[in-house]
Amino acid sequence: MVFCVYVWGVWCREGCSAARARPRGAPPPTGWKPWQTTVYETAGRGVRKTVEPQVGGAQGGPGCQAYEGAVFCAGDGILPVRLDGRTGETVWRAGPPAAVTGDDFSRFEILGVRDDAVLVQQEPPGEGAARVFAFDTGTGDRLWDRAVNDEWVDVFFSGDIVVIPEGDGTSVTARSPRTGATRWTERLPARHACGIIEAAGKLYLHCSPEEAPADSLVMEMHPSDGAARRLPVPGKAIYFGDFDGRLLFLDLTQDEDGNTLLGQEPPYAAIRLVDPATGAQSTTKLAEEYAGQVTLADGTLWFATSSGQVTAVSARTGRPLWQTPTSLEQPSEATYDPRTRAVYLASASGRVGALDAKKGTLLWETLPRAERNDTAWGATTVRLVEGALVATTPGGTVFSLDPAHPERKPHSG
Repeated sequence: MVFCVYVWGVWCREGCSAARARPRGAPPPTGWKPWQTTVYETAGRGVRKTVEPQVGGAQGGPGCQAYEGAVFCAGDGILPVRLDGRTGETVWRAGPPAAVTGDDFSRFEILGVRDDAVLVQQEPPGEGAARVFAFDTGTGDRLWDRAVNDEWVDVFFSGDIVVIPEGDGTSVTARSPRTGATRWTERLPARHACGIIEAAGKLYLHCSPEEAPADSLVMEMHPSDGAARRLPVPGKAIYFGDFDGRLLFLDLTQDEDGNTLLGQEPPYAAIRLVDPATGAQSTTKLAEEYAGQVTLADGTLWFATSSGQVTAVSARTGRPLWQTPTSLEQPSEATYDPRTRAVYLASASGRVGALDAKKGTLLWETLPRAERNDTAWGATTVRLVEGALVATTPGGTVFSLDPAHPERKPHSG
């Protein structure tokens, strides 16, 4: 029989208060303490005050990224903000206040942070054109911006470049995050909807034809290579990362008539590995069909279903390593921390859970920090910030906790 213990805000299995059952890793930095705030708090610089969206709230939830001890967040009706990763203080808020005034509001997304520049995409309501903005990470001042034509491909941030579809949308241009200077331009295959993927330090276009279902193409985006290599990949395959120098796709399950099974939690049937240099492919059937939010890290695929169950599967063999039920509703994709060798998940209500990455042992779960939101599955993720965890809720709450001491009560950021 399994007994549970409750310590302030945390449920865990019997004995979890012992150090051996807590993730071990680098402690949070000096001066850090658990905090909780919202993306609507008064900022020290820039747009000091803002309003919450009037229609349905921020159902998309704030998306956040960490950079050098800071946390940058943006979302539906949420202007880009910089939070101090140690205190939760709102350092600055950027963007035009009119973008989040009234019932029609823009959607902002943090694309990435590099070279002291945070890249943000704005999707205005209605028929307005999207734009990419670069803001200084320290001050929030605007560095540069460009219009986006994302009819055929989305903006993609990778390493020291941001790849933007511009002009008539038939090509993409790689630009410097800090200055916006052009690095290179690559044309897109005609009448294909594309996504950009990154593996082994290189970028690839993963494109599907506009016409009837057919094989998609994988093309390396590197002008110095001359003619791009075109590697055919079945259209039912979805890319999730690289493994042993190869591109890893998961093949969606098909019915007897060859139709792909879709839906909120489409099942996956096989692992497909593609060698980007030769196009050689190998397929490994999964031991059973798995569904849910998928994370690939350290040679493992983690599947997190809306019911809270987490399954770890070997990326090499397709066999399950462990399967653990949690009580997190609609959890996010798993976040793997190699320092603690633990995986972390967050739910739409602001609950956070920790599991041992090797054994699947459920280490702890926190209580909710917001009302449950059944429309926001996957609307939050867990970020690693200098030994601490940062998570969000769809309503705009952002909070930080110590994975070794999740029971510590937060202060107001």
